[in-house]
Amino acid sequence: MSTNSKTPKTPKAVESLRANMQALASSHVNASAEHAAIADQTGDRDESKKAKYHATHGAYGARVAGMTDAALKVAASYGLTADTINAASREAKKRLIAICEGIAVNAKPRDNAADAALAYLFSQDGNGEAFTLTRVQKEMNHETTTQAGYMRSFLCLLGAARKEKGSFAMVWDAPVVNALRAIYTFPAAPAHEEAPVL
Repeated sequence: MSTNSKTPKTPKAVESLRANMQALASSHVNASAEHAAIADQTGDRDESKKAKYHATHGAYGARVAGMTDAALKVAASYGLTADTINAASREAKKRLIAICEGIAVNAKPRDNAADAALAYLFSQDGNGEAFTLTRVQKEMNHETTTQAGYMRSFLCLLGAARKEKGSFAMVWDAPVVNALRAIYTFPAAPAHEEAPVL
């Protein structure tokens, strides 16, 4: 007796995003090796920095490509392309992974700083005021505004915020904001084991 079970088909947008992220990650790894070889031969510190930069972005690009199909589908649904993600900072890539994996399973991201910032932002839902980096920094429990600035950049990448000097304004009707609102406004399921710890 034969069974005719079908494996669910991965959407083309997900396949494309994964393949393009893998290709860009490989390109970074190759560039890292080239810069490292030059640095080894010449002792050039700039080449060493370039090697480290490309190694870091190659690793994070590979992590983005390795997200679950559901998380990649979330990223693609917000119009993110491999080129856009590739151009983002490593911190934005880190937040992207945590937040897309969380949205995919309707759970808070397994990223304590992002979770604290998002909980604060949604406690102020719709107030129309700009959020200062200093205030978000305090909510993230960081010493400087650097991480708050990264969070602002990430939210802008998703179309969830507009950058202002020393602050940002949330775009409360953005699709990703609506998805996050569902998690932060109502009791959400606890973070699932599939969501990566960053």
